Amino acid sequence: MKRIFKLLITMVVLTLLISTCKDKNSGISTFTTHVDLSTSSIAADENATSMLFSADNGAHFAEFADLPIGTKFQAKVIDNATGKFVDDANFFSLDWSGSNPKPSDAKADAPEFTVADNTHILVKVVDKHCTFDPTSFTGTWSSTGGVIVLVRNLNT
Repeated sequence: MKRIFKLLITMVVLTLLISTCKDKNSGISTFTTHVDLSTSSIAADENATSMLFSADNGAHFAEFADLPIGTKFQAKVIDNATGKFVDDANFFSLDWSGSNPKPSDAKADAPEFTVADNTHILVKVVDKHCTFDPTSFTGTWSSTGGVIVLVRNLNT
């Protein structure tokens, strides 16, 4: 009878302890990212491309940011194979509009987001190229000492 009583008391105490515990990690339930390079010239670098995050208005970017819900942050993409940012200055156009929550500017190089319970950051990368002008390759061609030269009259 003493053993049953001790067991019963132990079970009641454990039940009370467990019921008073609070989830200290009541923040983010999911935080996912994806960099879609499928339509860019660096599609082969997908495994070497990552997203960086900043919680200090872009002063510092890191691969991981432990942010509570409601915190504003910026995201940026880097091609680790070249060490360069994937951005407008390097001839890439970015589309963050598939993200949830929505960014401050879906076309920015480093848009601002606010951490939500379920955050999914998606960026689609597209190459920026000049339109092809075949007339750039018309004119008089000549060769001197192994060097081929296109001579164009720009006044016509």
